[in-house]
Amino acid sequence: MECHQATVHLQTTLFLFLWQSTPTSDGAMFFFMTEDLKFGPEFLGRVRVVTAVASLFGVWLYNQYLKSKPIKDILFWSSIVSTPLGLLNLLLISHVNRDLGIPDTWFVFGDDVVLSVLGEIAFLPTLVLAARLCPPGVEAVLFATLMSINNGAGTLGTELANCYKRNRSTKTKVTKQQKEEKFSAATMTVKEDYGKQPEEEITVDAVPAQADTGPPIPPGHQRFYCEKCRAPYDLPQGSTSWRCVNCSTFNSITPKECPWCVVM
Repeated sequence: MECHQATVHLQTTLFLFLWQSTPTSDGAMFFFMTEDLKFGPEFLGRVRVVTAVASLFGVWLYNQYLKSKPIKDILFWSSIVSTPLGLLNLLLISHVNRDLGIPDTWFVFGDDVVLSVLGEIAFLPTLVLAARLCPPGVEAVLFATLMSINNGAGTLGTELANCYKRNRSTKTKVTKQQKEEKFSAATMTVKEDYGKQPEEEITVDAVPAQADTGPPIPPGHQRFYCEKCRAPYDLPQGSTSWRCVNCSTFNSITPKECPWCVVM
């Protein structure tokens, strides 16, 4: 009999621990409501007040209609009903509620009120279960132990959720930084390529005269023609480039010579 009772205590304690240690999204939702939805402290305080009143209503509802019902049935149906209602936060995160014509403030109020009522209805049976398991003479010690395990499991669930959120945030920052570095590198490459293009575009190889019928060429000069407008120019010996007076094109007898070099 004692062995069976110890097994029951262990199973109940394990159930309470696993149920309360489930990671929650409270921290992420608080960040979303303050950073994305821009909810201020006043509004969040009003939400807390409304959820507290809703919790009291859940206690009254359980005491009035559900305290005589089997605990397993209450836990089963409260979990079934809370699952789709808990997923309604996805509508708020994706802003689908705005498309449905529901303001963010009213959606938060309604969602928190309903979940608070269901949360109290699901939590009170666990207290009743813990009280029923306490044998005579050690009620206070065993009940306090069960509640300590329950609260510790809740803290563990919150920390697990925070660890996951921090890891996701770190990965997001690293990915964003890598994208920015790639974008900066690509931008610098484009700028360098763009800076090199004008030299190639405005530098033109001069064309030497073949059969010249114009004015006589001065001694020590050689006649070339502008590549763009074909205007003649008598280039002195030792000079390699000139700028056409007609079209301002830079001409050079040296391929790809820099247009900013001094014309000799």
